[in-house]
Amino acid sequence: MGEFDSGFRDRVVVITGGASGIGRALGERFAADGARVVLADVERDRLERTVEELGKSAAGEVAGITADVTDPASVEALAAGVYERFGAVHVLINNAGVGAPSAKPWETTPNDWRWVHSVNVFGVAHGIQSFVPRMIASAEPGYVVNTSSGDGAINPLPGASVYAASKAAVATLTECLAAQLAADGARIGVSLFLPGGGLLDTGLWTADVATLRERAGRLRDGKYPTLTDSHGILG
Repeated sequence: MGEFDSGFRDRVVVITGGASGIGRALGERFAADGARVVLADVERDRLERTVEELGKSAAGEVAGITADVTDPASVEALAAGVYERFGAVHVLINNAGVGAPSAKPWETTPNDWRWVHSVNVFGVAHGIQSFVPRMIASAEPGYVVNTSSGDGAINPLPGASVYAASKAAVATLTECLAAQLAADGARIGVSLFLPGGGLLDTGLWTADVATLRERAGRLRDGKYPTLTDSHGILG
């Protein structure tokens, strides 16, 4: 992130899947560096707790927006809300992810594929579609980070074919995005993030999928993002 060698103080950082796991850890780190962090997640209660907890010790600002990355209208509302409040986005981290139960490819279900790809692949695409045009128009330096996995992008995990395929797709999408932004001369860098260190405690494999789907359904019924910060609901 050469444009940000001087640090992230007062830079605006948006992180999807920010209520827990890797997203929360990234938010904590950016906030410690003085960034203005916006965490987005479909799990409203957990998001509010995370925003409150991180806000107590952050050198920067921590806010939260409830959003469903599987829904393009919800992600567009997220982008509109962030730009309305902060006027810019310097770093976008498309991090939200889910996993299906381990199974042989022929034992997976159509719903496994729809669910995982709606979050892991379409969620990244929706983030790019809603934020990148605004980032380009601002002419400010920016960076897009897409979270993938070595279990898909490098060495596909045979027992998790649905997840591995989704993360391989994210890797390809990221390469295409980087090439096209460079060709257009945009001041926006792109990276593929491959978390390491073995099996991480992200909640990916233990999440209550039924609960997440029910919450996502409520968002699709028209209850789109609500901005929250360490002081409560902002409206």
